[in-house]
Amino acid sequence: MIHAAAGFQIGKFHSNSPTVLSLLGESAKSAIKSMNLDKQGETERVLGMVWSTTEDVFTFDTAALPNIQQLVKSSTVPTKRQVLRAVMTLFDPLGLIAHYVVHGKILMQEIWRSGTDWDEPIADYLHDMWYRWIESLSQLCNVKVPRCFFNGVRPHALQLHVFVDASEMAYAAVAYLRLDKGTGRRCALVAAKTKVSPLKPLSVPRLELQAAMLGTRLTQSVISSLTLPIESRYFWSDSSTVLSWLRSEHRRYHQFVEFRVAEILSLTSVDEWRYVPTKLNVADDATKWGSGPRFQPDQRWFQGPAFLYDSENYWPSNNRVISATPEELRPMFLHQANAMHSLFDLTRFSDWNRLLRTAAYVFRAVSKFKNQRTTGGHYRILQKEEFAMAETALLRQIQAEAFPDEVALLSNNTEKQIVTKSSHIYTLTPFLDDAGVIRMGSRTEKAPNLAYETKYPVILPKNHTELHF
Repeated sequence: MIHAAAGFQIGKFHSNSPTVLSLLGESAKSAIKSMNLDKQGETERVLGMVWSTTEDVFTFDTAALPNIQQLVKSSTVPTKRQVLRAVMTLFDPLGLIAHYVVHGKILMQEIWRSGTDWDEPIADYLHDMWYRWIESLSQLCNVKVPRCFFNGVRPHALQLHVFVDASEMAYAAVAYLRLDKGTGRRCALVAAKTKVSPLKPLSVPRLELQAAMLGTRLTQSVISSLTLPIESRYFWSDSSTVLSWLRSEHRRYHQFVEFRVAEILSLTSVDEWRYVPTKLNVADDATKWGSGPRFQPDQRWFQGPAFLYDSENYWPSNNRVISATPEELRPMFLHQANAMHSLFDLTRFSDWNRLLRTAAYVFRAVSKFKNQRTTGGHYRILQKEEFAMAETALLRQIQAEAFPDEVALLSNNTEKQIVTKSSHIYTLTPFLDDAGVIRMGSRTEKAPNLAYETKYPVILPKNHTELHF
């Protein structure tokens, strides 16, 4: 009315209801004429996708796509450019036929991996895969997905079920709405999303985790788009590894797993994830070709798995024991300290001289018991050499307790390289002398990574009683 007041007459509306068209000022005759495109009946077409207003369903018609029809009828081997044109011609924003389109994308990735140029015929080993995919195009006309999820029924107590799966070639997620009317149950395909596995190889558990994350994001998109009241959500996966990761402390795993598990758990709850056998997983139709996709309206891709039409008591058991998996765990290192620290309890001494004299007497007694002749062994007064031996032993003990990682690293390094930058004593350029004591070194412009001997030992004990010198 606003546009008409300014002289702009809006017409050629499309609707599945003649009443709506009449209220919009469209006569039945003119409406039928406006929707009769390419003599295909009362349809509205967008890149092969068709909305049949009489049946109020979405379908596909590849007969009106000359590029695809030419490839179907031709027996010549297509080029890389022609294959890409055929794959991209199919318009499927909701993923209604994602279980078919994804195999065209897999074919395109294989052509890309083979190094074929744009106007070169595809490799011989890809011929069968191409002809198998292109022959299925003629069956797309059998697809009939109702535009309305539950026509004639007021939706209430809705459940959203998302199935995820992955293979070495692709990973996928598909979402269904389930309506329980009490007298019967109905399911409707909402949307699906598929992705081809990256060129860089990934393990199947990692791809399964990618599928779980894809399903989580698809759920957020569906919920934000629909205004229907969804009471509960269910996520189904046939990967015990992924379910174990979701139930474990994700910080224990490598960053690839840690970050993706954290994102999944930020948008979903662990209790919403369930195990489903592979044979009952609908997403498996997209990740594995098998006998080929089927497009009849009664197939499980469009209707959902059979168990969703049963009571929850007959669903796959959620009592399956998911054991912890060692895959993708971060490496854990255990350092064993030298047993020398058991000789001296440093917490019993508050004076350095007393500790040093005690240690010297201990080493004199050990030498005597072993019948080893030492320089000061026959003197009652401790000698300079005995004090030096005791001091070296005490320094080794303190450093072994305070810096076990640095001692282990420097002990195994014959070139006197400095410790890692994460060490607290990195800036001191530490190195081990001939007696096994960490000493502070210095760098030169010619050899900045080498440490040179000084007379200063590194004594920075952690969690020890402070020693007074």
